[in-house]
Amino acid sequence: MPTNEFKKLLDREFSKAAVRPITELASPLLKELVNQGLMIFRRCDAEAGRTGKEDHDVAALIMYRHIIEMVDAIEVLVSNSCGTAAIPVLRSAFEGMLGLMYLLE
Repeated sequence: MPTNEFKKLLDREFSKAAVRPITELASPLLKELVNQGLMIFRRCDAEAGRTGKEDHDVAALIMYRHIIEMVDAIEVLVSNSCGTAAIPVLRSAFEGMLGLMYLLE
């Protein structure tokens, strides 16, 4: 038998309503960022296949894909009012960006 929520400490519906103006702005922006990132990834992957050097750029592509996946996860969390849970995912995306920058230098 499920227990009742303790709304004085955590009111999920109020939390969603309170951040709705922010999520209405952030969610479409993050979706567009992911879509553009995927188009760039597809272009880079196709270009890597044309060079004839197998697995030459695979590390950079894997890091870039990781960043795209983390930003997509952030969009899902933010759209569901889970901003605190998005912090470690944002950290992972940032670390992926640092790794990609290091590989490209």
